[in-house]
Amino acid sequence: GDGGDFGADVAFLPGADGAVEYIAIGAPGLAAGAGGVIFHDVSGLEMRSGNESMHPTSTAVATFELEGEAAGDALGARLEAIELDDGTYTLAIGAPGASGGAGMIYFWTPDKADDLASCSAIVGSGNEGIGMAIARVADTDDDGSSELVVGAPGADSGFEDAGAVYLVSLDSPATGVNVMLPQDASFTFLGEAADDRLGTSVAGSSHWGEDGRTGIAMGAPGIVQPVDGFEEGGVLIWVDY
Repeated sequence: GDGGDFGADVAFLPGADGAVEYIAIGAPGLAAGAGGVIFHDVSGLEMRSGNESMHPTSTAVATFELEGEAAGDALGARLEAIELDDGTYTLAIGAPGASGGAGMIYFWTPDKADDLASCSAIVGSGNEGIGMAIARVADTDDDGSSELVVGAPGADSGFEDAGAVYLVSLDSPATGVNVMLPQDASFTFLGEAADDRLGTSVAGSSHWGEDGRTGIAMGAPGIVQPVDGFEEGGVLIWVDY
């Protein structure tokens, strides 16, 4: 790329039939850090002979490109294809520097083309920095919709940079409704001490144990555990029993 961190993240996005339609490539450093996402229609990619690989670059002919809305947004720092409950897919695009560091997650589908302004979004608050840690889990609050797990490592949840992890109903992005955090979260996990940075990473599973429970893992690299000395860092695990 041209110094735009092209390839910082990458995702395949399936179409309506479940087959991969696009490859999305994140470039969060483009345009003074506004960032961008470059999309290639996989049907137009020419594969190299032999090992059948290819190397799309920022100078290759792209289908289209999304650009961040303001300098410092870092759009494209995180990309995750999310399956909605109706079997279709949306691309969650993290912009952890958006809104002055609050962070945003945009939800893009092919019908939006290069119109970022028409995408629904999850919007953080303060200096939470949402948009780098995203995972999908099954319905945990019995509202009929699966949830998105969103990490907010910069959240000041009682303590500076204690961090937080939010559960957000996927019904909102599926219907084009914006989500404002923390008030629109269906559930919130809070860091317990300053600099825990809970939500730096997240993972979700809908197949925990023999009963197929929902499990969520939440990275907190700043946790201090006084076990056999002082060891920093930890992962908290929550299971929906």
